[in-house]
Amino acid sequence: MLVLEEGKIVFGRKRIRFDAPAPFTWKRQGDDADFVVGGEQSLWSDHFAREKDRLLLQCDEAKIDYHAYGNATLEFHHDRVAVEGNKFALDKVTEISGVVRELQIPREAMGRGDLKFLAAIGAFLGWRAVLFSLFAGSVLGSIVGLITLVVGKRVWSAKLPFGPYLAFGALSWLFFGDAFFRWYAGLFNL
Repeated sequence: MLVLEEGKIVFGRKRIRFDAPAPFTWKRQGDDADFVVGGEQSLWSDHFAREKDRLLLQCDEAKIDYHAYGNATLEFHHDRVAVEGNKFALDKVTEISGVVRELQIPREAMGRGDLKFLAAIGAFLGWRAVLFSLFAGSVLGSIVGLITLVVGKRVWSAKLPFGPYLAFGALSWLFFGDAFFRWYAGLFNL
């Protein structure tokens, strides 16, 4: 649980600055909403895992139903939006639109499923396997993430699942863990 909370503190926000201002819309769809920025679309509920999460939009212009704002910051929470001292409950709003320069989205560093998976790895392979799986999974996930960024296949709203990389780390530990541990311990016995 400590890993989950510390990860949220350190990696809990992602800031995206657009080269040119991009259009955005937030449109109610039943109990959820479609959130579109530029050409990327996502569900509103995908951005809020916790009650205190907030999403910020630095806008050149914004329109909340029939209220228009210029050069404003929209501060979204899962159930409300605040702008220039005004607060609107999202269940009473139909549509929000405008032009955004910068976006700051909340995100989780690691999901609760990953935490349970690490607990299972620890139960079956030991605490050293947990540390190794975290390290190896992070390294492999970073490499894959960088490759997809360079190739141009990643988008800002995509989520990179961590579970497969943890599984890679656990399997690597299962087959090569003792050799890795001996090599690593040998580094300190110079």
